[in-house]
Amino acid sequence: MVIYRTFEEKDLDHVYSIYIAGYFHLYGDKVKIHADQFLKLFRSSLIHKTEGEMFIAEKDGVPVGFATIHKEPTNEWKFGPIIVTPSAQGQGIGYQLLQLCIDFARSKNVSQIYLKVHEHNENAINLYKKSGFILKDVIPSDIPGINYLKMIKFL
Repeated sequence: MVIYRTFEEKDLDHVYSIYIAGYFHLYGDKVKIHADQFLKLFRSSLIHKTEGEMFIAEKDGVPVGFATIHKEPTNEWKFGPIIVTPSAQGQGIGYQLLQLCIDFARSKNVSQIYLKVHEHNENAINLYKKSGFILKDVIPSDIPGINYLKMIKFL
């Protein structure tokens, strides 16, 4: 059984592990560098009380996924990252995490959210399209030769 809840400080080590497991296929041996950068940014957002939320998915008491949504300094609302461990993928967990973030944005009367996804991450792109996101722009990513797709969803 999967339980969904908001982030707690005790989740940081699990979030780090989930990040590495979920993004290894994109970043390879540089995944730890990206995970460290993400945790640094996330800790900073906690310290500065950035408006937003992180949702955790637990299966049998163990975190297996997370998703974030937050207000950027530009006043835009950004969704992501969303990561589900490979062993827990294909069970609707990512979809439920996404819906929790969308519901959170709606509760804040947000009219639009955006995300960035690597252009070759077909599973994620399909999930976002199924959830009503549309392609807005193509921008260079942090991986040479791979672009991000910027997608938006009107709420």
